[in-house]
Amino acid sequence: MCSTEKIRIAYAGSDTYNKLTSGSRFCNRVENPEGNHSQRGFLGGALYNENWEPSDGFCFRDFSAEGLVVGDLASDKTESKPQAKNSGGSEGSKDALFKALSSALEWNPDFLLLQINPRLESNPKDYGRVMIDLACKIKQELPQCRLYLISPLPAGIPSCGPVVERGCELAGSFNEALKAAFQNAEPENLRGTNFVDLLAALDAGEWQVLLSGAGNLDSGQGNPEAGQVKAAQWKLAQALLFGFFEEAEQLVFPDKAPSSPGEVVLVSPAASGQGLPPSCDSSQGLIRDLPEGWWTQQLETGRRLGKKCQLIFVGDSITHWWTMTSHIDDTYTAAGIRAFRRFFGEYEDTTLNLGQASDTTADVLLRIREGALGEKPETFNPKLISILIGTNNIGNPNLQNQFGGPDNSRQLAQGILQVVREVKKYCPHSKIVVTGILPTRIPYDMTRAKMEYANYLVSKQSASLDFSYLDMSHHMTNEDGSTIPELYNKAEWEAARLHLCEAGYERWAAQLVKFLDD
Repeated sequence: MCSTEKIRIAYAGSDTYNKLTSGSRFCNRVENPEGNHSQRGFLGGALYNENWEPSDGFCFRDFSAEGLVVGDLASDKTESKPQAKNSGGSEGSKDALFKALSSALEWNPDFLLLQINPRLESNPKDYGRVMIDLACKIKQELPQCRLYLISPLPAGIPSCGPVVERGCELAGSFNEALKAAFQNAEPENLRGTNFVDLLAALDAGEWQVLLSGAGNLDSGQGNPEAGQVKAAQWKLAQALLFGFFEEAEQLVFPDKAPSSPGEVVLVSPAASGQGLPPSCDSSQGLIRDLPEGWWTQQLETGRRLGKKCQLIFVGDSITHWWTMTSHIDDTYTAAGIRAFRRFFGEYEDTTLNLGQASDTTADVLLRIREGALGEKPETFNPKLISILIGTNNIGNPNLQNQFGGPDNSRQLAQGILQVVREVKKYCPHSKIVVTGILPTRIPYDMTRAKMEYANYLVSKQSASLDFSYLDMSHHMTNEDGSTIPELYNKAEWEAARLHLCEAGYERWAAQLVKFLDD
């Protein structure tokens, strides 16, 4: 499939997922006659990326059916028996379920996300068996389709009532049975099929919040749990999205596809010659010394400070403007400097700011190789090293020809972690704080979604790589996940919301400075 064709993605099965997102901006059924991606539903909107025209990226359709469940199947001869509304739906054999999904199959999707819940009285092993049989039948009908089996969810198990913990326990037993059946199935029969453990996307407490608060989301006002519910929905939708999105992305950017399972993904035309994603390869980086000569200044400052250096900032333009004025225009000038002096004033003469506008992770790695942290390890031994990098790997369209397209979330996370490893080589005794990429744009935009998922992947490695992770997302967003405009540069309020104003820097500094006191 070339990038000028649409990738057709279908969601089919129980309507549980849509019920959970009902009333939120993630809802799949948002109508948008104008075609503006900011008004699309979650899957339609999140699969939009500003690097692709809406006409040549993805085409999503929702084929979910109310009340569709896998019933108590003692045999595969049970016929489909439509039930009254809210009675638990239609129970039937794999043939009956297959028939219920016929409209989705006739659409001939490239990707099919299939999620059907069990009835309470169903046997977990029967449920797993029927779902795998159904998957095999779908693959016979659509051998080229990438099929994703999605775990059962607690809200879809009838009669569990308000006892969400019991619902999670029941869903978990069916989920484990489905995973076991999937793992034990003949691989040849399920070629191109994956399992998405959506149940694991939230912990029991988050499920409690989500399921108890979902009914109040339509009004949204006066609901103290609304923010938690929105966050839970975002995590849930994110888990659903990313399992299959990066496979879809490889169809749009085929050079990103590994040629064999487990092989490191390379990107052309600037593919790494060292077996690394370009995000991790310093040879793919550039050193841009803008007319102000910032790179030269940084090297000179480092030589002057040496062991006296107490703080080091590593990053791109957002980091750069902590201590330097912007070259863009006066609206950006000194916003970071004022906040820096307010929170880190005592370190002003002992700070080395290595931030550079437009840098990617590869650029940072190249700067380290070229002497940003000294010619040898332990040239510096600062109290704290702050790292915020990665936005430009996927969010700057002017840089993406360098990598043959934007990084996917895993490549981005690899790049950030590689920066951490390199910094530790030069400053092994310093405390390192990685700030997650700051939220930008609308919460369901694909660029934002990739950043959020990359942040999650990075945060999971903080213990093994011995760094602290600072999540600023909830400090920079409203309850619905939208960015707080007053924290971003006014010139960008209606656009990217990427660079910070003084209030934004103060909010970041207020959290970052705490690590100096630990």
